[in-house]
Amino acid sequence: MPIPDGTEVDCMVPVQHSRVLLNPVTSSAAEYWRNAEEQRLLHSYSQSHYSWKGSNATAVQKALALEIDAVGALLCSLRTRYNAVAPISRLPPEVLTTIFGILKKLDPPPNTKPDGPGYHIGWLRLTHVCSQWRTVALHSPCLWTNVIFSLGSDWAEESLRRSRMTPIVFKFVPSKPWAPRRASLARMNLAGLIAQHLHHMRVLDLRTETDNKGLEFICASLRGEAPVLEKIDVSNLPSSLLINSIRSRAQNHPHGRVLSLPIAPRLRHLQLWHFHFSWSSLVFKNLLYLSLGRSHGHSADSEDHEYAPQDFQQLLCALTQMPALEFLELHCVLPRIPQGTSSSHISHIPRIVLPKLRKLTLYDDIIECSVALMHISVPSMAEKRIECVIDTNNERASDAIVPWISSEVAASLHGLDILDMPDYISLKIALDQSDKITEQNARTSPSKGQTPHFYFSLHHPDVLNSNFLPNLRTVFHALPLETLDTLTLSTSYVFEEEVDWYTALGRCTNLRDLTICSDFPESLWQALTCMFDSPIGGQQPLFPSLTSVTLNSLECGHTDLRDDLFEFLSLRRNLVPLQKLKIVGCDRLDQATFKTIKQEFPEITFDLVDGISDGD
Repeated sequence: MPIPDGTEVDCMVPVQHSRVLLNPVTSSAAEYWRNAEEQRLLHSYSQSHYSWKGSNATAVQKALALEIDAVGALLCSLRTRYNAVAPISRLPPEVLTTIFGILKKLDPPPNTKPDGPGYHIGWLRLTHVCSQWRTVALHSPCLWTNVIFSLGSDWAEESLRRSRMTPIVFKFVPSKPWAPRRASLARMNLAGLIAQHLHHMRVLDLRTETDNKGLEFICASLRGEAPVLEKIDVSNLPSSLLINSIRSRAQNHPHGRVLSLPIAPRLRHLQLWHFHFSWSSLVFKNLLYLSLGRSHGHSADSEDHEYAPQDFQQLLCALTQMPALEFLELHCVLPRIPQGTSSSHISHIPRIVLPKLRKLTLYDDIIECSVALMHISVPSMAEKRIECVIDTNNERASDAIVPWISSEVAASLHGLDILDMPDYISLKIALDQSDKITEQNARTSPSKGQTPHFYFSLHHPDVLNSNFLPNLRTVFHALPLETLDTLTLSTSYVFEEEVDWYTALGRCTNLRDLTICSDFPESLWQALTCMFDSPIGGQQPLFPSLTSVTLNSLECGHTDLRDDLFEFLSLRRNLVPLQKLKIVGCDRLDQATFKTIKQEFPEITFDLVDGISDGD
């Protein structure tokens, strides 16, 4: 194994007698050193300038200093000669480069705490082992393709120099741990580096926190040809102060902050956030992933119509020229629909088809989302995540989205997961049995194999606003709730009265499985234990066909909840009897309550998880 730099080596030869060779009969390094030192001292004492007295002291120190430097150089030479006969040194540079490339993937330089305790430089340590390894590493451009910014501008520029013309990963994502390096990074001409090396970038990952002038330079730096570029991920600081400060200059420089994209025939992944762009500049025929976004307060043309007026025709025209697209995310970038625009003004726009799309994500005002969904056709099995912001002053805002929901869920609805928060309510919808939502996946993000076909949510500054509930009812009325067989509820804010539950979910007459998660207001249990006037005459309870209930993460030992549970089970006995009650992750039931329930309702199967066992 090569000797690392800094390792002490006992075999040292004085410079004046470097011609002395290691005698085979020398038994040890110490004996060799004694012989060499004796010869050096004899030689030194024979020289007049080595007198240790008087004015010769300074000259002696200078001579010894030179000798120390020479011995150091000789030591390095000895290490090199020693390492040259090591077995690993027989490997050709190509093999070493391959090994180093594997280490580069396994041990990358960390991008956090560059000056913290225990910090190391990852695979770069191998350049400190021996001169051969260092030479091979420094002359292998493929090892320097990940440009290193976390260690400062000097490291970044050196990485770019050593990579030569090899396709590089240019990732500039500053974070708080970079603070010690911010001064040197601030002096770096980031836009100039991008423009200079754009032609051999494979990945451009950029996070900017820059001012007006710097942002304009960065926007302009991407103009040019990028023949090997496969991924662009560029995001600017989502600050209203930054956007407003730039807007003040926009009238004089209308195109200064419009991001210009390069000519990149191999581009597969494009993500732009908090930048301005023209739809025509986004056309890349081989693109698979497109993500465009702004914060809601700065969406599309509503705030900067003077820059580059967009309309849906430009958007649709751009999308039709990306037939390979598989992932599409548009977050507050849809063109604004002017108030008072009639449906006939929009209906003439031709509908487009994205045949290979696997996931569609929209987040915008409900009118803009509705128009986009009316004009973009995607495969029926594609996952759809639609998040709509509704007008606080319009209780009929959700009418615009109803036609699309009705067409999307035309026949049947098997699973529904309802989650509300203070500012939004979300619906995860499963359209067939294979995607039916269960208590295991209802609380998790959608994943392959168990993903509902689409996720729909309504956003509002305050879900308790009087206009929110009418909009929510409109959405529920568009769903075929009569076919629903699995429902998961995690709601605490929207339904304040028991009649609100029945108004929204009273058509769930064939519901079989109900999961209740988290803590609930009293209105839910009142709704579950009440009889309501049926639209077809007579009275009926909420969910009359229910056979299985799961209580997930509820405080089952709470007195009021326990009483509500007894009343609910008693009511169900007179209808279609409840067959199974499952308790998951709740506070432990006391033994007396549990035994009372079992004695009172022997027909019910109890499945306790994180509760007391049947033997207690």
